[in-house]
Amino acid sequence: MRIDETWLSPFAAVLAPIWAVAALLFWAILARRVYTDRPTPKWPWERAEGDE
Repeated sequence: MRIDETWLSPFAAVLAPIWAVAALLFWAILARRVYTDRPTPKWPWERAEGDE
């Protein structure tokens, strides 16, 4: 296969921005988890019970 059929293909052109967005999202989530004091999210059944 030639290079224009692999790395320069339309599929590769679409895939590169998707990889970039995924990497930025990963780092944003990691930074929020490491550098903030917010607690981790909980499912409804993990939260403290109200007045029952």
